Amino acid sequence: MGKLLFIDHFDSFSNNILSWFLHTGYDVHRVFSPSKEMQLLLNESLEVYDGAIFSPGPGHPSEYLQSLDLLKKFPLQKPFLGICLGHQILMHAFGGIVAKVDLNPLHGRRILFTLVEPSSYLPTLAKMGKVVTYHSLGTPSNDEIFRKEIKLVAEHSHTALIAEHRKAPWIGVQFHPESFASLHGIDVFAGFHALVQNSMKS
Repeated sequence: MGKLLFIDHFDSFSNNILSWFLHTGYDVHRVFSPSKEMQLLLNESLEVYDGAIFSPGPGHPSEYLQSLDLLKKFPLQKPFLGICLGHQILMHAFGGIVAKVDLNPLHGRRILFTLVEPSSYLPTLAKMGKVVTYHSLGTPSNDEIFRKEIKLVAEHSHTALIAEHRKAPWIGVQFHPESFASLHGIDVFAGFHALVQNSMKS
């Protein structure tokens, strides 16, 4: 099925994400960030992995230097999925602003996002419906990053909710697809799964 690298930022939702990919049949290497193991990983080849997932977590992406370094080292041709903090790490790594959202913290809120551009990797977004968020930070949807390497796919209240790299199979979602309150959120995992399988064939 393939081997995935799962970077865990000590989040309570991590096991939900991990279990889906384990039950799907992946060999998943879980590494906590920051940690000594993560530092060792930075000195290893990442070509052995068929894809990478960055978990949610607390704090600002600038606090996760090891994760930022690993993302910059991760092969562009390999699929990547960043969730909440993982999404923010993707934004921050490419020069995007990650700051407090205009509204109150969106913790446990179910929202409808607005599609901005068609997704290159997630074909069922239009049918996804409400998703649940747990964040107080985000990237403004008018950030300059979206005129460069990163494409804005969806937003909510002027904050990026879904973003993709324009040339690489890399996806960032600000919401929590693994939560039961995101009724069709698992479609994000299914889309990433398809990316990994296609990448392994090429």
